Amino acid sequence: MQLNAQGDNRYRNSGQALEFKRDNRYRNSGQALEFKLLNNHSCRAFKKGLEIQLQAAPSQDEFMYNNHQVKKAKLISQMKDTILKKYGNAVVVEEELPRELLLDQSEIEVEYDRAGRFIKAQF
Repeated sequence: MQLNAQGDNRYRNSGQALEFKRDNRYRNSGQALEFKLLNNHSCRAFKKGLEIQLQAAPSQDEFMYNNHQVKKAKLISQMKDTILKKYGNAVVVEEELPRELLLDQSEIEVEYDRAGRFIKAQF
């Protein structure tokens, strides 16, 4: 049996060929995925002018990444709260609506000009 350094299927001609999975299964799981996300964050932060490198100060970079994730989660929750406060909760159950609204259909074609003025409508 010949071993291949490229990660090729070394069980190609044996009965175990179906069980072989390449090394890609490890790239998107566990600590490899966490490191990839952390590395992407540090590269984006460095491009924006922050003096940080993952290899030089991994603890500092991980601390900044965690702070960024917390701020991002707070911002998303603030946006959700603002939208809910402004427009209300859009979750509507079909049972709450009257039957007339559920069965009513209309296809009205309306045309406007570039300034937003009404031109015509077809029913």
